[in-house]
Parts: sequence; C-alpha cells; structure tokens
Amino acid sequence: MKRMQRILSALLVILLLPLTGMAETAEQGHGLRMDLSFQMNADAYPDDMQELMPGIADALNKTRLHSNLTWRGDLLSQDTSFDAQNSLSMGEREDVLSFRLLGVPSHILVSSPLLGDQQVMLNMLGWLEFSIKANFQMGIPLYQIAPFISTYANTSAFEAFLPAWQETMCAEAGSRTISAEDAIALAESIAETAENDRSFSYWLQALLLDSGCDEMVMEYLSILPDWVASFVDEEEGIQVTAADGKEIWTTGEETLFTRNGESWELTLPATEDGYTAALRWITDEESRSLQLCFGLEDETDILDFTIALSGLPTEDADAGQAVLTIDRTGEMLGETHMRWQADWSREEAAEGTRWQVRAAEINTETNAEMLVISGTLTAYTPDTIPAWTAWDVIDQGVNIFSVYEDTLTEFVHNIAKPFVQQILPVLAELPYSTYQSLFALMEQFHVLDLLSMSL
Repeated sequence: MKRMQRILSALLVILLLPLTGMAETAEQGHGLRMDLSFQMNADAYPDDMQELMPGIADALNKTRLHSNLTWRGDLLSQDTSFDAQNSLSMGEREDVLSFRLLGVPSHILVSSPLLGDQQVMLNMLGWLEFSIKANFQMGIPLYQIAPFISTYANTSAFEAFLPAWQETMCAEAGSRTISAEDAIALAESIAETAENDRSFSYWLQALLLDSGCDEMVMEYLSILPDWVASFVDEEEGIQVTAADGKEIWTTGEETLFTRNGESWELTLPATEDGYTAALRWITDEESRSLQLCFGLEDETDILDFTIALSGLPTEDADAGQAVLTIDRTGEMLGETHMRWQADWSREEAAEGTRWQVRAAEINTETNAEMLVISGTLTAYTPDTIPAWTAWDVIDQGVNIFSVYEDTLTEFVHNIAKPFVQQILPVLAELPYSTYQSLFALMEQFHVLDLLSMSL
C-alpha cells in the first residue's frame, strides 16, 4: 500500500510537468490529451513485494491509458473546474473500459458503463474521515493513500486556520509589527481550531496513524500559546522588515523567517523540552525543493523530509530530464527513498504543444527501473471551458463516502448487471497471475469481506 502512495503522488507530479506556467488567469481554459503505456519490471521491486508484483506487472504491461483532460485556470487550485474523459486499452482490445471524471476538487462525479445508469459522487469533504473509519470498522487501510490522491484532502485540512492567520500575520504588506498580544491570541486560535476541526484531525490521523505521532502533535498544539509567549518579545513583538524582494521576521534575538524572492526559510525556536523545527522552500527557474526537519536539539530524529524536483521545462528548452526525489527518515513517518526521472521533449504541432515523456521509477538501492510510463501528451486550448461548481455535482450521484449497509447493498445490486457485462472483456485479458495478486490484495485489505457484506 505504501508503494501505491509513492506511485500515485509521483505520477501526479510527472503528468503535470508539462503544465508548468499554464495558469495565466482564473478563467483560462486548458486541454491535455494523454496516451500512456506502462512497463513494470517486477523483479526490480524489493523482496517483500515479490509475491504480489508479478501479477500486477503482467496486467499493467498490457494496459494503455487514453485521457482527454480539460480544466479552467490552475489545475492544482481549489477554484478550478475539470472534465476528464478516460479509457483503457488492454492487449489487442481498444477502449475496453471507459470512465469520466468531472467537477471541482471538493466534489467529483464519476460515470462509467461499469456503473450503468448510476453515477458516483466523491464528496472529498468526507474522504479522509471515510478512510479512517474504513480502517477502524473494516480493516481497510485507505488512510495510507488518502492524503496522496487528492489535493483537496490536504488544503481543506488548513482552511479553518487561514482566517485568523491572515488577519494577524498578513493584515498589511511591507514592514510592520505584530504585537506579542496578537501573536499569542493567534496561537490560542490555532490550538482551539486544531482541537475541534474535523478536517484537520482526520488529515493528521491519516498521515501519522501508523507512527502514533498524531497524539504527540496534538499535545504540542495544545500548549502552542505558552510556547509562543515564551519567545515572543513582550515589548517589540514580531518585527517584519521587507524591502527589495526580501523579508525578515525577528523577535528579540530570534530570526523566525527569511524570504528572498520566492525562496524562504522558517526556523522555530526550541520548545521547553528541546525540540526544534525548520522548513525550507528553495526555488529557481528549473527546480523546486522542500525540506522539513524536526527533532531534539537540532537533530532530525523525529522527521527529516525532503522533496526535490529538478530539470523542470523552461521556456526555451525543447528537451531535458526532470528528476523527482523524495527522501524521508525519522520515527514520525518512517523511512522512504524514492526517485523518478522523466526524459521529455516537446514540439509545436497543429493541434498544440506535443510532449514525449518517458518517466521511470528507480530502485534507489539497485538503480534498476521498476516502472516506466511512456507516452505522448498534447497540450491544447479547448473550445469549451469546464465551469462546474460543487452544487452542479453534489446531488448527481450516490455519495459513496456516506453509504451504510442498506444503501451499499442497493447500490451494488443496481450496478451488478452492467458491471459484469462491462468487466468481462477486461477479465478475459488478465493472466492467471493477475488473479492471484488481486485476490491476495483483496484478502489482505478485507475487500472480500466488504463485498460479501453487500450481497
């Protein structure tokens, strides 16, 4: 499951590489046609995955994805609207399975011949809560992938904090003073919100449930006002000095925040028991990197997380190699080392900008290619710009994250016939090894128990 986290999050980044700089205005329309194929080398995966990977590889290597995605404004913004027509081909069978996703990041409508006349509405407001409950009630660890497959799942966790933060820390631009009283009041607001906001609570659990550090984080948030009061200068407060594209935040002898252009660094004073934290964002024309460190006395034993993306397409370059690395150590999230490298080229065609992409996930211990995603991506300007709102979607399908036993049974019965009819061509293409892997996965994550309960 954790390998799936890596693939989903990295695949999102890789597919969006050509979209850098394409969000000029909130209403601008964009289109992207994708034709992708996959090549998985099961033998290159770690030993603990060898039981499952051969069957998955045998199916994936026969699969091709065709997608036509249109959206408004910035695809990663929560204000965007999108429409994606997708189909899968397997072996010699073209478009053996199709599905459509449309809506906004908070509410997504899914339709497919697999579902017959039914549509499924994904209410992402409840996605993290659903994933946590699925684990506790049915033993299905959806929480392990939940934060990685939805931008909204992450941004919504902090929506409740933003008004107080903006009012206190960003009340005006340029050089300014934030009084100690206001800083402590903000800390009190953050502590209270963290305790009561469900979106933040479920986000924190989804990320840290395996390590048990969610309780530690909540404990520190509860004493946030006392900690802020311990280092903010009572008379001078927080001094913000801004000039020539640079910004420095200080209090007493402490430098809390520095910004130079788009790059910045946040360094927090030590807590009473000696824990320190630092967050750095470094960016230039071709690269981005984010580092988060947390530990005892300048160590990073609790968390050392770095994500770096280099070789981004620039305006003048026609080809290059983008490299994505994720390195994570510490007891909070465990150890992960991941590397993707994407060779890309682009040219102008009659229909728009055409990109050729070959992205490979590399085994960081052996340097072997584990998964290769290859294909053509064509960026174009669509005739119609999606303009969905949450209200257009919210009542259009079965809210799958709010079903209970009776409604789930009804839903399964309604889609049973079209699902069987549409899935048979897919099943006919799958090798025996894939069935072995699928049943092993469903048994491992209790999916078979869930399906049998719905019959």
